[in-house]
Amino acid sequence: DYLAQDARVDLINLSLASDLPSEILRDALIDARDQGTLPIAAAGNAGVASPAFPAAFPEAPAVAALGQLGQIPADALSADNHPRFLDRYGVGGWFLARFSNYGGWPSWGSAVAVAAPGVGIVSTVPDVDDRKESFAARSGTSMATPMTCGALATRLAADGDYRKLSRGRHRADRAEAILRAATLPIGTWPFFVGCGLPRAA
Repeated sequence: DYLAQDARVDLINLSLASDLPSEILRDALIDARDQGTLPIAAAGNAGVASPAFPAAFPEAPAVAALGQLGQIPADALSADNHPRFLDRYGVGGWFLARFSNYGGWPSWGSAVAVAAPGVGIVSTVPDVDDRKESFAARSGTSMATPMTCGALATRLAADGDYRKLSRGRHRADRAEAILRAATLPIGTWPFFVGCGLPRAA
C-alpha cells in the first residue's frame, strides 16, 4: 500500500505464495492497481493446476516457472525438475518445471498469465550458518517472477505512451496488457504457460 501510494512504483514483485486467501492482501492489491501499480505474483511451487495466493487473485498476474533443456548441469540439485508429461515440453528446449503451479480459470481472473525462467537461477543468498557462498542456484516461481518484472520494466521504460498515463487503474491495466502481448509462444498449451515467455525487447 505504501509503495503504491507514496513511492509511485509501476510494478511490485510478489515472490510469495500461500494456499489460503487473505482479504487484507487482496485489498492491498486492489489499492495498488487503483494507484496505477501492477503487482505480479509467483504462481506457487506445489505442481498443481491452480495458482496459489496472491497469484490466484485477478489483480496480480500469475507467473509459472520454466526450465530449458541443456542449460542445467546434470549433477545440479535443480536438474530433476523436468516434467513427467510430454505436453509440458515446448520448442527451443523450454519446459514447464515439474514443481510449478499452472492452469487456473481465465473466467475467474486466476489463470497463469505468463511463464519465465525459474529453474537453476543463480541468485544472491543470505549468509546462514556461516555459509561463505554469496551466490547459489535456486529454483521456483519466486525466481520466475522477478524475471517477468524485469522484462516488463524494460518494455514500460521504452513505452512513451505508457509513461504519459496518469496514475490510476487504467495505467496498471495497460501494463498488464503489455505484459501479456509482449511474449514469445513456446509451443505448449496456454493452460500451462499462459501467453508464453515475457520478452524484454
